[in-house]
Order: sequence, then structure tokens, then C-alpha cells
Amino acid sequence: MAKNKIFLHVGPEPRTLTHTDLIDHSTLLAGAGCLVPTIAQQALDSAATEMLRTHRAHGLHRRDVEGSWAGITRGLWRLGIDVAISQPRFAEADGDQFALVLDHLAGLEVHVILLNRAGTSTLPGWTTQVPESRLHVREIEDDAAAIDLAETITGVIWAVRRNDEQGRISRLRVFSQRRRTSRAA
Repeated sequence: MAKNKIFLHVGPEPRTLTHTDLIDHSTLLAGAGCLVPTIAQQALDSAATEMLRTHRAHGLHRRDVEGSWAGITRGLWRLGIDVAISQPRFAEADGDQFALVLDHLAGLEVHVILLNRAGTSTLPGWTTQVPESRLHVREIEDDAAAIDLAETITGVIWAVRRNDEQGRISRLRVFSQRRRTSRAA
């Protein structure tokens, strides 16, 4: 059985757009077969604070944010379908912090979406932890709106679906060729 996919927009741009903005355009992503779960922005912000270990900078204790990301990811597991979420602050993570983000998503096929401003090609150091086929770097304009974010993520989803389908077709061709050659022998 195929793993469920999570399309995780981690920024670094657009910083002003949030998961709540993505929820506003969830019907666009639903057309690509992907759910945008209703997650409170405060919960996602707590998760980012937990994963980035910036609770002190926000005047919080670790216990105030501990388990935030785990709670969100458990909810994603229960859905049992492909989902898209956005937390641009995750782009600030170092390698160890991003490894923690990914650890909570074990068992899901994680596709990381990095959106850079046009003409910028800087990638965070942790991108080496994500297989090249699951790291999607796209450019976005400075004045991007929520619909632009949703359209870009939808484009990534369709590209992944097309690649999956081409892979299935290739495997079927190989399988049918093996059957033909074994019958002829």
C-alpha cells in the first residue's frame, strides 16, 4: 500500500502567508486530491517554537510548547490521506532541528516545498536530509498572495502525481515484459 503524502511548505517565503491563508484556498488543493487540514495557526506557531527551540525568545517555558508538533502530526496520521500544511518558520531550522521535524513524519512520504523570492537561490543546509525527488524548490514573487501560494503547492502536487503515475506505468511495462519472456521460454 502506498504511503500517504504530506506536502510541507517550509518557506522561507512568503513569510507573511500562513497555514490559515492556505486553508482559505483548500478547494484548489482538494482538486489535486490533497486535503488542507484545519489546524489552528497558534498550534502551528507553537510547533515551530518547539522545533526551533525558541521558546525563551517568546517568553515561554519549554513545557508550554512541548508536544505541539507531535500532536499535529498524530492528527495528520489519523486522516489517512494526502495533506498539505504550511509553516514558513521551519526554514529557519538547522540540520538537527529539521531532523526532528522529519522524525515526527516518519511513515509518511514527505515532500518539502521551499519557496524563494525570484532571483534567490539560497537553500538551507538541511536540504541534504530530504531526497532530491522530494525537495521542491520554486520561485515566488515578492508580492505573492495566498492564492499564489496555493497555486504553487497545487502545481507541486500535480507534478508529484504525474511522476508517480509514470513510475507505475514503467513498473507495469517491466512486469508485463517479464511475463512475456518467461512464457516464451
